[in-house]
Amino acid sequence: MSKTERRNLQLLFLLFGLGIMAIAPRNPEIKANLNIPNGTFGTLLSLGGLGSLVSLMFGGHVVHRLGPQKVLLVSSTVMYAAVAVMPHLHNAWYFLVINIVAGSALSMYHISINAQALHRQDQTGLVLIPRLHGLWSTGALGTAILAFFITSQVSLAWHIDVMMIVIWLATQRTIWNLRDNFLIGNRVKDPTLTISPASILAAFKFEPIITFGLVCALMIEFASNDWATIFAKEQIGMSEAVSILAYIAFMVAMISGRFTIHRLLLIKPEKFWMWWGPLIGGVGFVVLITFGTWLSHSHKGLGYTVTLLAFIFAGLGCSHFGPTFFGIAGRRSSLPGSVVVAQLGLVNTVLIFIVKIGIAWIAQATSVMWALVVPGIMLIFVALVANLGRSEIQKA
Repeated sequence: MSKTERRNLQLLFLLFGLGIMAIAPRNPEIKANLNIPNGTFGTLLSLGGLGSLVSLMFGGHVVHRLGPQKVLLVSSTVMYAAVAVMPHLHNAWYFLVINIVAGSALSMYHISINAQALHRQDQTGLVLIPRLHGLWSTGALGTAILAFFITSQVSLAWHIDVMMIVIWLATQRTIWNLRDNFLIGNRVKDPTLTISPASILAAFKFEPIITFGLVCALMIEFASNDWATIFAKEQIGMSEAVSILAYIAFMVAMISGRFTIHRLLLIKPEKFWMWWGPLIGGVGFVVLITFGTWLSHSHKGLGYTVTLLAFIFAGLGCSHFGPTFFGIAGRRSSLPGSVVVAQLGLVNTVLIFIVKIGIAWIAQATSVMWALVVPGIMLIFVALVANLGRSEIQKA
């Protein structure tokens, strides 16, 4: 892999995180614009998964037939346009429609870049996926840090609109720079890749153990994206800008884990980290967020500091599981990388949608803290599938 190709592939993931996560740090303002309670807001965020569901049913086959380049050009345009519209919405129904459109485009984009990365990882023998996902997280962190500094000075609409234009332009240029390196679409009809009710049903039978582990590992990330800033603002009582620190703490920890996992694999095998990571991260998160929230009633600053530490534990504990489980699925399947990503994504979208709805209404019925405890407990359960990891120490 040339340095130019590597740099542009990395940039594609970085821009993806920077753009699609721009809204997350400012969720309290989106919620305020819509004037709806926590349960309804969480439900609307979750219903974006309906768009993802449609894309994941067909996306793997579309990418396999057309190639990632064409799909990326279209999906990036729709995705960033949809995000740019969100700050201007004050009607929950309009927000729902735009969120579904954004979810659909996001999934197509996700399938395309991961299929390309899996293809190049298999060709080169390099461990690319964890570090590329780390760059996505770096983009998400970058957008959170930017929001921290400008929230009190720049309106939500100006912030998001300008960002989406700049990121869309940079993305189109990066896709053009990679034009000679993309997978070529397979136009030969493959009967094993036809779309039918039976093929969709087969996705739900695809590696159920991997699916269980991936859902349990990813829920803390989705929950932090949706609720970390709202938790800090409503539960602890921090300002809108300072509330973003909870999300930043989580993302810093996640990035650290993703960029160091290849070094840790030189010390202990994959199975070891799949056991201890979720145990330490999950238990640490549940204990610290509960204690920190209680402490904040009498010592707000100290309590918030403890909850920031909780998000650090969670970020480290779940950091490498997304790319790890996709890598395990790729090793265990003979299907093309785009179809593997889509099948895993299809089942996970359905299950995550259900869990996210549950978390939203736990937040409504009790508090955001208890809603966050649920994915923290789920993270602990990931240790049950540690045997899926490699037993031997492997060079990264």
